[in-house]
Amino acid sequence: MKTSELQGAALDWAVAKGEKHMVWIDEPLRLPTGEPYSPSTDWAQGGPIIEREGLWLQPEIGKEGTAGSWSYRDC
Repeated sequence: MKTSELQGAALDWAVAKGEKHMVWIDEPLRLPTGEPYSPSTDWAQGGPIIEREGLWLQPEIGKEGTAGSWSYRDC
């Protein structure tokens, strides 16, 4: 599976692996400290990665004019 197609817990798990975090595979994922790990929805966890990697995010507008998903590119 392409990482660009991941979402939810699968995306969070892939980010944890890339960041070399050990996580407990529960729902939600948890760090060894017991803290939930969800960088895909928690800006405090995902924001620093986005900023560090210089990614630019933009919502993709659906047919009804609502944001459906996000796209990114390197700055």
